[in-house]
Amino acid sequence: MSVAKQSASDGSAVRLQVASLVDLAYERLQIQIASGTLAEGSRLIIDELARTFGTSAIPIREALVRLKAERFVTFEPNKGYRVAPRPDSMELEHLFQARIILEIGAVRGGLGNVDEDVLEALTAENAELMRIRVGGSSAANRAFILANERFHLLLVGLSRNPFVIDAYNRLGYHQRMLQTHYERGDPDAERVIREHDEIILALRTKKHGPVEKALRDHIVFGRSRLLDPSARP
Repeated sequence: MSVAKQSASDGSAVRLQVASLVDLAYERLQIQIASGTLAEGSRLIIDELARTFGTSAIPIREALVRLKAERFVTFEPNKGYRVAPRPDSMELEHLFQARIILEIGAVRGGLGNVDEDVLEALTAENAELMRIRVGGSSAANRAFILANERFHLLLVGLSRNPFVIDAYNRLGYHQRMLQTHYERGDPDAERVIREHDEIILALRTKKHGPVEKALRDHIVFGRSRLLDPSARP
């Protein structure tokens, strides 16, 4: 029996294929929603999407479950899935409040876990952000948001607390930013990168005060530029 046949017989190849199809369906649907190709309130019919994507219903269904967790779509029993509205000011306010609680709390509790590996990983992600030409294309705008998400996940990961990390992932903050910045990109990309550098420098001190100030200032500025543009310098 060949390796391929053996893998298929024990189900591992099938599971890998399904997982890959879920990721592809998730990414495609996420982009279509963020770009407005799928309009707010549009009904998402699993069988129709499966035919359009050329796959079975299983990857579509699992992709929609992920998108619902990130609030890209809504679900009602007997009515199915629909494209969710873009985030309003109240949702954004709540997201920023949650970020302050979770991110600062995670870093406060995990400051002792900062080492050179963590600092190098953060620096590498920020270097990746610098390489992306924001506004050059929708794909570049999406790449910037995903790299920014990885930077902040590294910070939250300092807690080494799976419940805190899971709670942060469930916020879907960066995914909601994708809906906001997908077409034009983050207008304050350069400042975001600069503030990340300030956070890394503060982490090197391993002192709570400078670290928490740098992170709080970063989150508060993000809030002000979205909810009160007049407050931007």
